[in-house]
Amino acid sequence: MLDDATVNSLLCDKDGIIWIGTNLGSLNRFDTKKGKFTSYMENKMGFACIISLYKDSHDRLWAGSYLSGAFLVNMDSGILKHFTEN
Repeated sequence: MLDDATVNSLLCDKDGIIWIGTNLGSLNRFDTKKGKFTSYMENKMGFACIISLYKDSHDRLWAGSYLSGAFLVNMDSGILKHFTEN
């Protein structure tokens, strides 16, 4: 189940995973093979209101937050690296 009903962004990857950025929630992962949702909500870091998702040429997942800048997401562990203007 999604952590919020309003979807801001979607990204489908080559492994059949659908990444979903939500408005009042955060980043969600839907494994199409297992039919399982995982939420990566992390309010302490401001990881909420995900408006953009991007996979770069190194197959890394980036998530853009309306409130808190950009995050590099470790797709296996869910660990985040936060990037701001500073």
